Amino acid sequence: MPYLDIVQRLESSYSDSPPSSYTLDSLLDSSTFVSTCLVEGFFNPYTHDLILSFTSGSTYRYSDVPDSVWASLLSALSHGRFFVYNIRNNYVFSRML
Repeated sequence: MPYLDIVQRLESSYSDSPPSSYTLDSLLDSSTFVSTCLVEGFFNPYTHDLILSFTSGSTYRYSDVPDSVWASLLSALSHGRFFVYNIRNNYVFSRML
């Protein structure tokens, strides 16, 4: 899912807005992955939402993810393995359409 689509979908889904001096786009940290499982990820440190796009074409939002989990995902030797053991089934998630 393209970056701007994700930003627009996130902006429309939040009931609480970030501080007025920031835009959601400026709050998102993003990364692309070299992985057979993950394509790209976005993390919002204000809301602790983690957005992950998969090689299958699906995109999911994981809620209440600590900053340390995002940092560990970025530094993992295997991003897919880290996802399976540390994110999947550990956080509330929803599929983004």
